[in-house]
Amino acid sequence: MKSYTCSEISNLQTKNAFTLAEVLITLGIIGIVAAMTLPSLLHQKNTKQLEVALIKNYSIIQQVLQRMELDRGETPKSSNFEYLEFAPEFLKYFNYVNKCSEGNENCASKTEDENDPTITTLIKEYKTYNKSRNVSTTYFDDGKFNTLNEFYMIENQNPNLLIITVDINGILKRPNLWGHDLFSFQLLQNGKLVPAGTPGTNFANKNTYCSATSTNALNGLGCTYYALTDKNYWKNLP
Repeated sequence: MKSYTCSEISNLQTKNAFTLAEVLITLGIIGIVAAMTLPSLLHQKNTKQLEVALIKNYSIIQQVLQRMELDRGETPKSSNFEYLEFAPEFLKYFNYVNKCSEGNENCASKTEDENDPTITTLIKEYKTYNKSRNVSTTYFDDGKFNTLNEFYMIENQNPNLLIITVDINGILKRPNLWGHDLFSFQLLQNGKLVPAGTPGTNFANKNTYCSATSTNALNGLGCTYYALTDKNYWKNLP
C-alpha cells in the first residue's frame, strides 16, 4: 500500500476541494432553479386545492338537496319555491351559518360597475373569469350566507331558473374570480343539479360565459362544467 507524505496529502486535499467561487456559483445556480420552479409548484398546489374544494362542494350541495327532498316530500326545483324562499330553506342544512346582512364585514359590499352603471356588482371582491371587470350580481342577490369555509349566493327570482353559487374557499381568500374559486350550479326543473355551463343549459355558450377574451359581466358563470370535466382546465386559468 502506497503511503503519502504530509505535503502530498495537502496537495490532494487542495485538488479535491471546491473553491469559494465554485461554491458561490453552485449556490447561485440552485437559487435560480428554485426561483424558476417554486412559483410553478405553488401554483399547481393551489389549483389542486381549489379543484378538490370544488368537487367537495358539488357533493355537499347534492347531499343538501337530497335531504331537502326527503324533508319536504317533493323534488327541489325552482318552480317549487317562491321568490326568496329557497335560500333560508337551503341554509338550514349547514352546521355553521353566518347569514349576510347590511354592514356584515364578512360579506361583499355592493356598488355600481364603473363600466356599466346599471349593473350592481360585488366590487372589491369578485371579478370575472379573465379578471377584466367586476361580476354582475344578477345571480347573487336572493340570499347570501357564509359557512365555515365557503360563501354561498342564491338566485331564485325566476320560477324557471335557480342558481347556486359558491366561493369554495370563502370570501376572505383570493383570488375571488368566477371560474377560479367561485363556481355556479343550476338546479333544473327535473330536480337535477348540474354544473353551470353544461351543454343544453342556460350558460352553455363558452365564448360568452367561460372565455379568456369575453367582456361579459357573467364571464365565468359557465366555467363550472369545464372545471369538472376538462383535465386541462386548471392548468390553463387566465
